[in-house]
This record gives sequence, C-alpha cells and structure tokens, in this order.
Amino acid sequence: MFKPGVPMEQLFQEVYRVPSASNLRSVDSYYVDENKSIWLIQITKDVDHKVNSLGIIELLKMLGELEGFADGTTQVKLVFVVPLKLFDMFPLQAFWSPAVFDAELSDEDLYKSTCDVIPGIKENKKRKLNERNIRTVEDVLEAKRKNPDSISFVKSKVADFEEQLQLRAHLAKVESLQQIVLGLPVENEVSKLLAEVKAG
Repeated sequence: MFKPGVPMEQLFQEVYRVPSASNLRSVDSYYVDENKSIWLIQITKDVDHKVNSLGIIELLKMLGELEGFADGTTQVKLVFVVPLKLFDMFPLQAFWSPAVFDAELSDEDLYKSTCDVIPGIKENKKRKLNERNIRTVEDVLEAKRKNPDSISFVKSKVADFEEQLQLRAHLAKVESLQQIVLGLPVENEVSKLLAEVKAG
C-alpha cells in the first residue's frame, strides 16, 4: 500500500468538485486525470472496508475503460480517505464478490451450481424454477435461449447475471489494484464528506 503526501489532497479536493454518481456500489466517487488514469475514491472511518470487485468492473465498463484496464493501457488506483488517526494503521483492504463470480470457480462448477446462486433468485423463485425442471445455472441459461417464457418471472435477474458473467474474467486483476491511503487531519471533515456522499 502506498501512502501519498500533500499532492494527493489537491487531487482529492478536485474530485469532490464533481458530483458523485448515485449508482456507484464500490466507491464514493472517481476522477480521471490528464493522463487518463482513473482514481477511485472511497471515504471511510473503518479500518475494515471490503471492496466490491464486481462494482469496480461495472464502473470501468460504464466509463468505457474496461478494455484499457484489461490490457494495461488504463491505470486504475484505489484511494481510501480516512481520519488521520487511522492513517498509519490502515491495512490493505480485502475484495469480495458474490461467490458465483469467484474467479477461482471453474466454468464447469459454475454451470452445475444450483439456480439460486444467481443473485436475486431466492427460495420461492428457485421452487418455481424447479417445478419446471430448471435446477442449475446451466438449465436457467438454456431455458432463456430455448423457452424464455418459462423463466419470465426471473427474466431481469438472469439478464443481469449473464452480463455480469462476461465481466468475471477481470476479477483477479481488480483484486491486484494499487491501494492508496489519504489521511485527513480532522475526523469531522471525513464525517462531513461521508454525509455529503450519502446525501447525493
């Protein structure tokens, strides 16, 4: 983990002159500098702040930079803004994603998984699918191709799942992102920024 000096504070101030997007689920905001590097900004008062890997991939896709990230032409950095008292003790943060998107899970095991591993398919929907002899992820995807009406009640969930599956290959690279810590000298400033982000 790299801990920057004063110049990062200027960068951070510039970031928060730009309204943060309301649909970011991994970070609070982002900033693209003159070199086209992308700085992902997360404000926290906790020493344990796990990062949603899939959310970062979706953000890079939204920005049109996923391909550049994959081939290394787009540099991406993850910045944690914390109270100064946490600066020296703030550890490398862990990444997480739904188990079904685990990069170490083989394609074969993924498609053999029960249908309720698809985000949004809970017990009631699983039971309805099972009544139609649709039991696994593979069954669901095959039904979508051959008989979409049979899964109409989970249509949007399956569509989202298929789109996310295409992003799965990038998970390992996201989890190797450089992490940077920026300590603000006044804890109230961090609280104020958190409130502003939540307020949108």
